[in-house]
Amino acid sequence: KYVLIDAMVPPYEFMIPAGRFPRRVEVWDMKTGAVVVIVAELPLQDKIPIAFDGVGEGPRGIGWRADAPATLYWAEAQDGGDPNSEAEIRDCLFTLAAPFTAAPRRLASLAWRYNGIVWGSDAVALLSERRYKTRSARSYLIAPGHDAEPRENNALNNESTDVSSQNTLA
Repeated sequence: KYVLIDAMVPPYEFMIPAGRFPRRVEVWDMKTGAVVVIVAELPLQDKIPIAFDGVGEGPRGIGWRADAPATLYWAEAQDGGDPNSEAEIRDCLFTLAAPFTAAPRRLASLAWRYNGIVWGSDAVALLSERRYKTRSARSYLIAPGHDAEPRENNALNNESTDVSSQNTLA
């Protein structure tokens, strides 16, 4: 019913990689081609801190949840994208369900940088965060359909193995 459009828009700066060009992310109605919602208008990403784990400001990693119909997710830096700044929360993960008129829902607050999520169902998902400086990573089992934040004692140990299979929405 919907399609996610991520387009580069002018001005183009030829001294930086194309991945840092300004972008406009929209959801379109597949039947009419109309813009349903503008998810993000990201400026030129030319001021990303020169440090490991430095990221641009604004939404990043925007995609569809694999386990829920017409539901977007993305990460946003809470520290201005600068890993050298003091911050208890570095990244937050948000979701937004169709018809995309409500405020985004904060799914998780992370002490390190968001590193990905494997969607299972409303009852289970595997959320990962990383810290390049110490070459560390942590993963959490969360229930995305509930309001509970991931907790440190839910971290999986280093000997765990992820197992996944396709659901009906794949």
